[in-house]
Amino acid sequence: MSVWQPNDNNIFFVRFTPDLSRCAPGAIITDGGAEYAVDGEGRILARQ
Repeated sequence: MSVWQPNDNNIFFVRFTPDLSRCAPGAIITDGGAEYAVDGEGRILARQ
């Protein structure tokens, strides 16, 4: 997981990515992660 705030507008971007080294050999990952825009109150504003 990584979090960044590109400017001081109280919006954060959070990215979740799988750690493939922890998956079983031959595992198929169909949806490998997500990125969210979150406001300072913790509300999800957008998902990509």
